[in-house]
Amino acid sequence: MNTAIPNILVLGGTGRVGSHLLRHLESRAAQGKVNVFAACRRIPDGSSRGGDSAFGRQVRFRHFDFDRLDTYASALAGIDRLFLLTGYTVAMLEHSKNLIDMAQVAGVSHIVHLGTFHPPGGPASRGVRHFVWHQLVESYIEHSGLSFTHLNPNTFMQNCIGAVDQHSLRMFFADQRIGLVDCKDVAEIGALSLLEPDRHAGKRYFLSTEALTMEEAAAVLSQELGRAIKYQPLSPAEVRSLPLAGLIERSYFECIVDIAEKMQRAELPDFSQTTTDFELASGHAPTSFREFVRREIDAFAA
Repeated sequence: MNTAIPNILVLGGTGRVGSHLLRHLESRAAQGKVNVFAACRRIPDGSSRGGDSAFGRQVRFRHFDFDRLDTYASALAGIDRLFLLTGYTVAMLEHSKNLIDMAQVAGVSHIVHLGTFHPPGGPASRGVRHFVWHQLVESYIEHSGLSFTHLNPNTFMQNCIGAVDQHSLRMFFADQRIGLVDCKDVAEIGALSLLEPDRHAGKRYFLSTEALTMEEAAAVLSQELGRAIKYQPLSPAEVRSLPLAGLIERSYFECIVDIAEKMQRAELPDFSQTTTDFELASGHAPTSFREFVRREIDAFAA
C-alpha cells in the first residue's frame, strides 16, 4: 500500500448515499489518487478486494461491526479520512463516540459525518429526537479536535420511490411543504469533502434542493410517469401500522411517528427550507425532483 496516497474508509457503503459515494471515489482510486475501503460486517468470500455488485473493483474491504469494539482498531488502521454513517438506532450515540475516540488514536485526520437537516435554533433541532442524537454526535466530533465536515440533508427524493404504487403517493407529511434532495447529490458533496478536506474542513452543508408539497410531487410524478398519481397522506396511526414498524428499532420508529404527528400540527417549518449549499460546494446546480424522477423512471415503474 502506498502510504503517500490517502486512505479513505466508508461506513454505510451499501446505503443510498454510501453506494453513490463509493462510485464517486472509485474513479479517483482508478487514477491512483486515493485508496478506498468499505467497512463490512462480512467480507465477501475469497478476497479482500472489491468487484462484487455492491461495491466495485477499486474498493477494498475492512471488517467492521459497530457492535464489536474489537473490530474498530483494525478497520481504522492506516486510515486518513473517514465517512461516518451510523445505524438508525439510539446506539448511534455509543457507536459514534467510541469510533471517534478510536479514530483519534488511529491518526485519522478528517471525518465526514452524514447527519440530519436541523437548522440551528429551529423546531427540528430541538423537537425531533433522532435529530438531537445527530447533533450530539456532531458536537463530539467537533470536541475531538479532528478536522470535520458535516452533511445535513433534508428529505431524500429516493423516499418517494417506495412510497409510489400504481396510482398513489403515500407519505406522512400532511399538507406541509418539504425540502427534497437527491442522495446522489449528497454523496457528491461527501466525496468532495473526503477528496479535498482542507477546502471543506469545518463546513456544515445543509442540503435541501427544492421544496414541494406532496400534492406538487404527485403532479410531477403523474406527468413524468404518464399515469395519474394521487397523494394519499398517511395519518400517524397509519404510520404505526406500516411493515416498517417491525423492521427497525422501536425508539427510532417512534421518532418517525413523532414527525408525522408534528407535521399534522404544522410544527416543523424547518422542513420547508431550501439552501444553496450544494451549489456553493460543488459549483453546479443540484438535481431537481423532476430530473430525479426522469433518471429513476424504471424504479418507479417497477
